[in-house]
Amino acid sequence: MLKGSVIHCGVGLSEGALHKLREQLESRGNGFQEDSDLLGLVLCKKIVEQYRGSLTVESDGPTLGTTISFKMRMTSNLNDTQSLIEENKFAGDS
Repeated sequence: MLKGSVIHCGVGLSEGALHKLREQLESRGNGFQEDSDLLGLVLCKKIVEQYRGSLTVESDGPTLGTTISFKMRMTSNLNDTQSLIEENKFAGDS
């Protein structure tokens, strides 16, 4: 299992803004608009999910920064990796 976090020491998010972000991530998880502010997070979420993992966004509130964490299953078997790629095509999700 590979785990990682990115901590942004910026403005942080209120509980309402954090809830809205999580909802938008879920609703755009199967596609996104080119002009979306969430493009980077949506792409990260898709990559992590290809490895049967999860992505979380947390913040203790305004002015307290934001933490984006992920967990994903890593495989040392090339056949397993190819199988995951085939099961979860990026391009042309249908």
